[in-house]
Amino acid sequence: MIKKATSTQVLETEKQNKFNSFDEFKEFIETTFIDRSGIDPQLFKHCIEFHESLEILPGNEPTTPIHDALNWHFTRFGKQVKETLYAAFLKNEDGSIWQAVLSLWDEERQRPYLYRAPNDNGDRVFLPPIPASIRKRIASRYGVEVPMEGSFWEWYQNSSIPRIIGEGGKKALSGFSQGYVVMALYGCRCGVKSKDADGNDIAPVLIPDLEQFHKDDAMWLFALDRDEKSKAKAAVSAGKRNLTNTLLRTAKCYVEDIFWRPEQGKGLDDLIMNSGSGAFDSAYAKAISRLEKQFRPQGTVDESESDRKPSQVFVARHIAEKYRNILAFNNEISCWMRYAADHDGMWTAETEEYIESVIYQIVLSEGFENFSASFISSVVKILRHELIERTWGERSPNELLPFRNGVLNIATGELLPHAPGYRLTWQLPRDYSQSGSWDTIDKFLTHLASGNAAIKDLLLCYCNAVLKGRCDLQKFLHLIGLGGTGKGTFSRLIINLIGAQNVHTTTLEEWCQNRFEGANAYRKRMVVFPDEDRQQGKLGKFLSLTGQDLIRAEEKRKKAFQYRFDGMVLVMSNFPVFGGDSASRVKRRVITVPCNNPVAPGEVRDLEAEFEPELSAFTNYLLSIPDSHVTSVLRGIREIPECTLEFWENRMRIDSIAAWLNQQVIYDPTAVTPVGSNRQEGANGEKIVTLFGSYVRHCNALGDVPKSHKNFAPDLIELCRSVIGWEVDRKVTNTGKFVRGLRLRIAGTDDHIPTHDFYLMQRVAAGDGSSDGSSDGSSDGSEPLPDKEVTVSDGSTPTITENFQPIQNTTNCDRTSETVGRGIPIEQLDLPPSFNREVNKKFVTFLPLRRQQNNKIRWRILVEGQSTEVAIMGKGKADTIDQLENCAAEFIRKCNRPWEPEVNQPAMYGGEQVTVVGFQRTPRKYQIELKSGRMLYVKPNLLSQP
Repeated sequence: MIKKATSTQVLETEKQNKFNSFDEFKEFIETTFIDRSGIDPQLFKHCIEFHESLEILPGNEPTTPIHDALNWHFTRFGKQVKETLYAAFLKNEDGSIWQAVLSLWDEERQRPYLYRAPNDNGDRVFLPPIPASIRKRIASRYGVEVPMEGSFWEWYQNSSIPRIIGEGGKKALSGFSQGYVVMALYGCRCGVKSKDADGNDIAPVLIPDLEQFHKDDAMWLFALDRDEKSKAKAAVSAGKRNLTNTLLRTAKCYVEDIFWRPEQGKGLDDLIMNSGSGAFDSAYAKAISRLEKQFRPQGTVDESESDRKPSQVFVARHIAEKYRNILAFNNEISCWMRYAADHDGMWTAETEEYIESVIYQIVLSEGFENFSASFISSVVKILRHELIERTWGERSPNELLPFRNGVLNIATGELLPHAPGYRLTWQLPRDYSQSGSWDTIDKFLTHLASGNAAIKDLLLCYCNAVLKGRCDLQKFLHLIGLGGTGKGTFSRLIINLIGAQNVHTTTLEEWCQNRFEGANAYRKRMVVFPDEDRQQGKLGKFLSLTGQDLIRAEEKRKKAFQYRFDGMVLVMSNFPVFGGDSASRVKRRVITVPCNNPVAPGEVRDLEAEFEPELSAFTNYLLSIPDSHVTSVLRGIREIPECTLEFWENRMRIDSIAAWLNQQVIYDPTAVTPVGSNRQEGANGEKIVTLFGSYVRHCNALGDVPKSHKNFAPDLIELCRSVIGWEVDRKVTNTGKFVRGLRLRIAGTDDHIPTHDFYLMQRVAAGDGSSDGSSDGSSDGSEPLPDKEVTVSDGSTPTITENFQPIQNTTNCDRTSETVGRGIPIEQLDLPPSFNREVNKKFVTFLPLRRQQNNKIRWRILVEGQSTEVAIMGKGKADTIDQLENCAAEFIRKCNRPWEPEVNQPAMYGGEQVTVVGFQRTPRKYQIELKSGRMLYVKPNLLSQP
């Protein structure tokens, strides 16, 4: 029997309240019930009510809800000051209090709470209010129709659903959360009473709360605690025996135990949390199977019973007709599917054993009798023929996006009601809503992108691709950078966006080597590889994941199947991951995003909780991004220099050929350089003239291990063509092998020609968004440009000209034969070469961009991380250089001047970026426009450089 307080004096002698606040107590109870016992949050809110020992009602009227509910006496004006008491009430459907969890120290069990039932209330059964969401689970679990409104327990009295008895309200609520109807007692001996109201001994009878559910042919299942202590086991056995005898004596019924091992957990909530809900499902199904044997004690039936035995085919067809929209067999993966099992509108995979238990309940509810377990198995096999779906035919997220409250039609923006015909196997974990803002998420993405609008746009487009399942892009995102820069926060943002249940998290090693890992990604919307280390092994299975290839999925003791992954992939690491031969194979599919903007330790906070209320608004914004824009951004039609630089720097760290090429090689279409084969070239002081000799010398100087000669030339040409975009090729003559398009850097002579990484750094500093679309596959694509072509003048940094047709490939290295768009020879465009000069003690690079319609040539001037563009028409080479140097000198002077606000330029005001729209002379003030559209005049010292 549960302990009950007989007076307030009992409480006075116990230890003090160990909780510092009411909120701390509530958080403790919520954690204990929801996180540790797997209780559904919605069910928790319906059944649990929190109170303090003294509460003030409107009008300053005091009330004592805890003492009133437990029938305790409250001494209002005692001499001793009492501390505040907290309680969590477990409510019945009729509003009465079944039990309270009190904030008092339990000396016997050494825990900071006590369970207490109301005084003089007798033994009761916990009959909590059941919300509609749980009623749907019960209906799906047992295959019966459950009313969504009205008293659940009145309906349950006449239901054929088995009666499950457990110990403790928390365990009952855990069972309800899985769709089982569990009636909780205070303890194992509290279901039967053997004394009348006057205390006289009587024949054992059921307590009234249980008696109302005891009918002929009722099935009773015991899910009592599995104690390991001898005394507790004896008490449970005695209570179970007493309850069983009373049930069998008072009506024709069937009684069975739900067994599980004590090491799996003491109560049914422990079993579910330790071993998963499937463990209790299995124990329940086995109990039902044992219960069936009681239907025929001798194993035979008389002739009249045999006449009432249903036909297996008839039952199967009857169930198929009635439950066609609830059950289906997916032939693609050889698995049963059940509609609305977890959430309305979603199909869920079920095991064969569980489907048999569902069919068993359906057969019972339909009034059939006199059947065995083999009969149910046969019905299920016949049902497979009736309900098989050769192809599942799930609607694409490009068409329909499932939410909790409906299905969003992407094309029309209309929220449609759920329907089984959509064959949806996933769902976003929230309702569709068009209200709200996503300011916190916006600020986080700006920080993650280090303020780079193009990178931020790329991240947004990737989020859109995750929502819509843009596997057709054949791209994956690789976030690389320092720890504490937001990589993990971004992954949690996107996981919460799409739903944790729709994401599979694994490692590259596990994915590529474990043959069972492929099945875990089936029907997932995203696969995440967090905190990866360098991967040198085979990556074929990973490339299949990102390239729409068939993936083999295999589960133990099941037939393997194949599928194409239709989601997106996210990889995160602090260091380069893809090395060796895998680097070139991955290059075409990777979108590398640098994350090098760490958060100050004092500014770290729980952004995940702040993101949660903004996810709906964020989803709406992502869905507003056009598919064409997402395609152009993620496929790299317009390049992001920061991403290209990050990719190249990572490549140099893991590829010795890339590191050597960056420092020792210059791209020159007119050059032809021998490959060579002598590892000892230059060892005796002679000049190194071959590519391989220079490469080996470079590796030896840095302590790297050079690649073999047979792999050197193919890897070098692949690197130049596939990664950098240099048009080089191998030439074989009777005197040896050569590479056309490359030459070795000469110290002192070629110092004015920047290395490839420095060239990329200049483009980053200049904000150059131009590209030939072939760098590292990462881009923002926000402004699709004409196709870009690279022409080269003096073997230095490539210059860029805009054309609308691709360059014609030629085999002749003579530049006079090269043509560009519309067949115009290069010399007729008359673009001068790029060059470098020292101006005002600054290193300056001059890049010709294009010839304008007025015949002026537009140049980009790069000066130590800053750039500007000018258009000039020189009278000759010397005059052109003079004009450019004058422009560079003026630009340098401007850069050296202190920053001042300028009209139509951005500025920072109070931490917000604003636009300067005007000024007044006396007193000197600037007119600015805030993001809200508001205009105001401010002093110059209040504005700063953005």
